[in-house]
Amino acid sequence: MNKAISVQNLSKKYQFYSKPVDRLKELMTRGKKAYHQDFWALHDVSFEVPRGQTVGVVGRNGSGKSTLLQILAGTLQPSAGEVVVNGRVSALLELGAGFNPEFTGRENVFINGAIMGFNQAEMEERFPRICAFAEIGNFIDQPVKTYSSGMYVRLAFATAINVDPDILLVDEALSVGDAVFQYRCMRRIQELRDQGVTIFFVSHDLSAIKSLCDHALLIDRGRLVNQGEPYSIINQYQGIVMAAEESLQVVAVGAGEVQGSFRHGNQDAEIVSVDLVDDADCALEVVASGDPVTVRVCVRIHRSLESPVVGIMLRNRMGLDLYGTNTELQDLPLGPVEAGEELAVRFRLNAWLGQGDYAVTVAVHTADGLSCDWVDDAVFLKVLGTRKASGLTNLNAELSAGRPGRAPESLSER
Repeated sequence: MNKAISVQNLSKKYQFYSKPVDRLKELMTRGKKAYHQDFWALHDVSFEVPRGQTVGVVGRNGSGKSTLLQILAGTLQPSAGEVVVNGRVSALLELGAGFNPEFTGRENVFINGAIMGFNQAEMEERFPRICAFAEIGNFIDQPVKTYSSGMYVRLAFATAINVDPDILLVDEALSVGDAVFQYRCMRRIQELRDQGVTIFFVSHDLSAIKSLCDHALLIDRGRLVNQGEPYSIINQYQGIVMAAEESLQVVAVGAGEVQGSFRHGNQDAEIVSVDLVDDADCALEVVASGDPVTVRVCVRIHRSLESPVVGIMLRNRMGLDLYGTNTELQDLPLGPVEAGEELAVRFRLNAWLGQGDYAVTVAVHTADGLSCDWVDDAVFLKVLGTRKASGLTNLNAELSAGRPGRAPESLSER
């Protein structure tokens, strides 16, 4: 089979009771009178995941993402629908799932291995790798209930990735680790992806979704709203988040002169023009790596604002955030401003970027973060590299080398 996961018309219903006694009352009436309310955590969700694909799931808190993962992991049964999972599943769910707090870390590792179908000898062979990744030292022989949240997740993740999974399910648990641990986890997930492991990844870290995933699902209020290329799905998710704050209304892309791939905001202020210019104010679309570029933004105020903030975000073609700043971060106050006024803001930077195509997102918002106008991919920039390098940025390294006792020989390419 080429499908690792197949979900058809999946639904999960919970029954909520206002008071504990209501459950007893309902039992006594033998179902003739209902004392509960139905809550559908998932409703009629369908999708398929091919083998080897990495899928990211985004959605607001309470949208049903963790419920979906628990059903895929087999720790929760659906109320309706069909779920087929082909292959050995390893799951890192929310903190607290999977380990018995009364058992030691060592005992939990071997128990989890047994559940996955490994015998004692096979887990003995894997155990040193698990300990090395977890880095919890002698705590491995202490009860898990004595662990900090970081120690718990280290051991859980180390166990999950060392049992040769065909399918890896990862929930938000990684967010509790420190920066070094999160980096190691992301690198290990990339390695598993390159090895052909199917990964189903739930996270609020949108950069991780963009960089790791081939496909994305957007779930809201228990329903699958959309699925497709991660960048467009994340744009739609951000629109839902802002709409939920009842502080904006979605407007059509390119409602004015400014065009973009996605646009939203309450229109208290409007971005009326965005362009890229050089130091002589001549328009440009192509620059050499390191050349100066100015992003010129014009904003029209439609409603009096105490302290508007104008900002930019530079992204690569995969949608990864490379650099962002705004007038507030740069200590450049713009307010107060009155309706009818216009603001002109210039962002001058040196394009020390790797060769490739880049997009500039532009936004104006209030001091407390309410979006007035946000335009994704308002303008595009092509960077040409004259030096060989890898990566997203060009840090313009200068090299020198030599032998002990001799003056170093410069290898700078300047």
